[in-house]
Amino acid sequence: MPFSEFSYSLDGKLMFYYSQRIEGGALRTQFLVTAANDPKTILYSLDTPYGIRSPRFTPDGKAIAFLLTRDDATNIWIQGLKESAPKQLTKFSRGEMFAFDWSRDGKQLAFSRGQEKTDVILMSNFR
Repeated sequence: MPFSEFSYSLDGKLMFYYSQRIEGGALRTQFLVTAANDPKTILYSLDTPYGIRSPRFTPDGKAIAFLLTRDDATNIWIQGLKESAPKQLTKFSRGEMFAFDWSRDGKQLAFSRGQEKTDVILMSNFR
């Protein structure tokens, strides 16, 4: 299986990568978590919601955090390695989040957010 996006835990013991396959006519995407020194042995297999971006391990290595946009707001979500469903970490009701990361000790979280704007101009009878 080819690697797509992958990441290592801060302690270098774990890694994850995506798995995509067709099941019953639908695309199923999962994080496959392995020991960094044995990527063929799957330790955890976690379903991923559609549209995730920028996945990475949390500083403690016990979860995978990612950006996910729902209802016109991008927030950081956390998928615990031993949990069945992701949990929303930030609670913004609107706006885009572009990037995030923790301090190495995991005590501070930084992120950038804002709004993308585009302008469309219709020109007619242009000569």
